[in-house]
Amino acid sequence: MSTVLAGAHIRVYIGELLLDEATSVSYNIDYGETEIYGIDSLYPQEIAATKMTTNGSITSLIIRGSGGLQNKSAIPLINSILQSPYVAIRIEDRQTSEVLFYCPQSKISNFSMTAQSGSTAKLSLNFKGIIPYGPGDIGF
Repeated sequence: MSTVLAGAHIRVYIGELLLDEATSVSYNIDYGETEIYGIDSLYPQEIAATKMTTNGSITSLIIRGSGGLQNKSAIPLINSILQSPYVAIRIEDRQTSEVLFYCPQSKISNFSMTAQSGSTAKLSLNFKGIIPYGPGDIGF
């Protein structure tokens, strides 16, 4: 018996442009839940939402002549840094096109590039988002 390992069967979009070069993606949604205690209570009375946060990271290869993130309108030109754009980040299943994660208003908060001798150049970016949607929010 042989085992075949396959990579993640997803597509990553920044805006409406497919990020073909994506090699990994992760995101975190924190509902900001906190315990509320009564006076002199050892145990919480309830758990309540406070502030929700969404953030994540995407790693991709750097392809010659692609224009990088600026070509995808994901980051501003250096002379318009104060007008940093919101971009939609969408992750969907490659076979069914089911949307697994969608955040229509995200900003790339930082990015870095790594290149090693004898290897490909890699781009890592971190994003922060405003209201994330999952498959149940969008519908199947």
